[in-house]
Amino acid sequence: MNKANEVNKAQVALIKNIAEGGVELPTTNYALSEIVKDALLLRDFDTEESESFKRCKIQFIKTAIQKVDVDGWVYISIIKNVLTRRAYFNDLSRSQAARDLDTVRNIIVDLMKDNVIKRVGSQVFVTSTAKDYLDGLESF
Repeated sequence: MNKANEVNKAQVALIKNIAEGGVELPTTNYALSEIVKDALLLRDFDTEESESFKRCKIQFIKTAIQKVDVDGWVYISIIKNVLTRRAYFNDLSRSQAARDLDTVRNIIVDLMKDNVIKRVGSQVFVTSTAKDYLDGLESF
């Protein structure tokens, strides 16, 4: 089965939602065709973007480690300037912007959730777990 014909997680979630009664059953053939069309066009952005997102997190951490001041803090704008020079970041950013998502914010939230960085205002602090986390990301 080629990639275009694979059922993705978003499509499975819609089918599950229909089965559980979360989507009202259509009363006309046209309404049914619209639901089917929507299901066929659904994209699993998380899976599609996962490799670029991982590469962005790696670059974010590397840049943060390289650019920190003596106290361990670095401005997000400095890191973003480095990221914007990467094609994979720009591709990811365009994809997420189409869904009104901020790529840098998503990276920061994900790294904060994993306790790799701390954020105060426009600066981030790289925690002691960053190098181990980076090694783990790069090993996959």
